[in-house]
Amino acid sequence: MTNLNIQTSSGFLSTDRRDRWWIEPLWTGLGFLAFVVYTTWAMLQGNYYWWSAFQEGFGGYLSPFYSPLFFIKQGVEGVAPLNHAWFGSWPGWWPSLIPATPAILILAGPLSFRMT
Repeated sequence: MTNLNIQTSSGFLSTDRRDRWWIEPLWTGLGFLAFVVYTTWAMLQGNYYWWSAFQEGFGGYLSPFYSPLFFIKQGVEGVAPLNHAWFGSWPGWWPSLIPATPAILILAGPLSFRMT
């Protein structure tokens, strides 16, 4: 009968693997982190989310982070025309600590699912 010596790893979070298994999860995590940083920046800037190609007959392109438009803050560059908002201009009761950007209202839904 042959005796087989099995060595166990010695230490917390140690492994016997010799390959670099952590590289692909690292790239996935870094890609997700880059997306979260970009999404946060695009949400908080609150402008340049509408492009109409400078043509009146063209419907325009609305960034998905801002769709649908509930309110529009007038006087900011790169925003959609006021007639595209569901409820018109931005309300006066909105707290000044929270940026007045339509993406705050839109991204709260998907973010609440991702955070659970």
